[in-house]
Amino acid sequence: MRGPVVEETIVTYLADLDVVALDDGGWVSIWTGTVSGTAGLYQQVHNADGSPLGVATLLDSHPDGAVSKDPKGALLADGRWIVGWSEAFFNAWQVFNADGTPDGPPVHFAVSGTNFYGGADITGLTDGGWVISWVGYLPDGGSAIYNQAFDAEGTPRTQQLILAAPHSPNQDPQSYEPAIAALPDGGWVVTWTADTGVAAGYGTYDIYQQRFDSDGNLLTPKDDAVFHTIDGSGGAETLSGGNNDDIFVVPDTLFAGIHGKAGVDTLKLDGTGLHLDFASDAIASGVVTGIEHIDITGTGGNTLSVTAQDVLDMSDTTNLLIVHGDRGDTLNASGFTAGGSVTSNGETFDVFTSGSATLWVEQDLGTVNVV
Repeated sequence: MRGPVVEETIVTYLADLDVVALDDGGWVSIWTGTVSGTAGLYQQVHNADGSPLGVATLLDSHPDGAVSKDPKGALLADGRWIVGWSEAFFNAWQVFNADGTPDGPPVHFAVSGTNFYGGADITGLTDGGWVISWVGYLPDGGSAIYNQAFDAEGTPRTQQLILAAPHSPNQDPQSYEPAIAALPDGGWVVTWTADTGVAAGYGTYDIYQQRFDSDGNLLTPKDDAVFHTIDGSGGAETLSGGNNDDIFVVPDTLFAGIHGKAGVDTLKLDGTGLHLDFASDAIASGVVTGIEHIDITGTGGNTLSVTAQDVLDMSDTTNLLIVHGDRGDTLNASGFTAGGSVTSNGETFDVFTSGSATLWVEQDLGTVNVV
């Protein structure tokens, strides 16, 4: 122990708190509570010797009774720090320069769902930006972890992605307590716990994780060191994956079921002139689940047809479907509109969106029909 515990600020009510270590050896204490009769979100900067630098600063207060909760702080790559918190249907943050002065005003942005059950987490990234994960309601019930990254100026550089744990049919998954760690390659990993009913039934808690690359993209099986290839023999067979990143290779589209589980899973065609037709329900809803990537390359001339609802139904963990193919292949995307491009691990994809559904389409794919 380096010295005595010193009480420097009298707090008459304390709800949540966090602390951020600074580059100069000092730190910042952050909390929600009541100081001198004023309730709100506060921070106190400390020198390396533990002495307070100035007084506790009120960052956010709501006389109308609204609540700032779940404060989280993070040191940024350039020596600044960021304080994030939640307010009903908004997340908020305030960036501070290394000398403690505000770097712009507080920023509030609307989020998908209400923050609850552990609120948000925030961490700085190697490029000077940051990433936030929070708990929010799913449109069809239950809760999931949402994730969004921002550049050093606070501009969003990814969409609000849903990271939902797999769950039993007719059971609303409940996800809690997201935690983020920045990785040396510029990417990050999000972990969380969920009560999914998958294992021993409702009330069983599991730990999940999702890794992102430096562009904010979910990693594909080829980017991970461990994945399993599951070869189908054709016909009305059912193939199920495990807890790894699985690749399901099928010679036709007559399968009775393709079911990925944990990880990032891929459905891959191995043939010519095949048509994965989800749009017309030739492949009925529920036949293919837990799939995040579809590769129609095969040996040429294959087609994929999807709607926005097909993309949403394809996976429990994301609203993003990544499509691979070559010059002889065709994608029919009903209801989608073009939205620029993204690059992930040296590969460029065209982006198409429809509501909350997103397609990334490999630019080598020959024909894309948006109807």
